[in-house]
Amino acid sequence: DGWTVSESSTRQALKETVLPGRFEIRSLGEQTIILDVAHNPQKIRSLLETVRVLFPKISIELILGLSSLDHAEAIVNIVKEYEARIFSTDIEVGDLYQRYRLADVQKLQEVIERAGILLEPPITDLKGYLQQSTHKNDKKITVICGSFYLVSHALPILDELC
Repeated sequence: DGWTVSESSTRQALKETVLPGRFEIRSLGEQTIILDVAHNPQKIRSLLETVRVLFPKISIELILGLSSLDHAEAIVNIVKEYEARIFSTDIEVGDLYQRYRLADVQKLQEVIERAGILLEPPITDLKGYLQQSTHKNDKKITVICGSFYLVSHALPILDELC
């Protein structure tokens, strides 16, 4: 196309590129929170592997909201491999003109239970949960993932809290 782009310009652009919601690390008090729009088995595995490499000895708490349950069983089994706690959520996201509801939380809970993972109560108020979790002294990484909708809901909450 007649464009000339140097390697150094490309490297600099990649260093400065930010993709909101793609392995975005936030600090909320002493708490580390990672947002990632991973929503299929391959991306969930890659996400958890990266978390484990960067934070090898810290437990992982996964807040999982899926837009569909098509890959739920595979995703839950991958999470189980990493010994992460799973908190499901089915919050409604969007605005006045378009509303989206995440996949049915009860059905996701059933998938989690069938996998033999300790069933945690679903999160219905993400902001309240995050505020409360910062007051606990347990060392953990909180990962919010599973859907673009969930991460788009979490971003302004974290902008406000962080």
